[in-house]
Amino acid sequence: MGLYNNLMNNGGLDVYSAASASYFLIKDNAFQKCNLSDDSGTTTHSYNAFINSSTSNFTNNSSSISVTNYTWQTGALGNYYQATNSTFINAGSRYATNAGLYHYTTLTNQTKEASTMVDIGYHYIALVNGLPADTDGDGVADYLEDANGNGTVDSAETDWQSATDLGLRVTITRPRSGSNL
Repeated sequence: MGLYNNLMNNGGLDVYSAASASYFLIKDNAFQKCNLSDDSGTTTHSYNAFINSSTSNFTNNSSSISVTNYTWQTGALGNYYQATNSTFINAGSRYATNAGLYHYTTLTNQTKEASTMVDIGYHYIALVNGLPADTDGDGVADYLEDANGNGTVDSAETDWQSATDLGLRVTITRPRSGSNL
């Protein structure tokens, strides 16, 4: 189980162990003004950002980022976009394609994550002219056509880059049209 690509603002997170505890991952998150502790012994936490957060043992690795001040930007879908020069950009633990975030963004300029290393923190759907991006202009948003968000066409998906891909089609070749049964 895991907690990935979230923003926790003015909150707290306490991870405790249980008799049947299983391995838990906490990665690629932004924690702002949060009190954090992990007493589980079964949690891996890395590639997180800590903004004025009080932590006990969450920042014990070199992949995490700690900052004392951070300014979020307001964009079309909310108040937690990142600046293009943010230290959180491309600072995550995996590629955006593996995180299912190919068609999402953290930037007000609406640049998709695409095949880059995932940005730390919360993501919004990438927009074009105020609407979810529709690269092929077929009226179906890219993030819907590429349901698993990996940027490639997989089974049960339509090609978000080709308006002529209408999805699964069935062609009946027998019996021939007009023949007697």
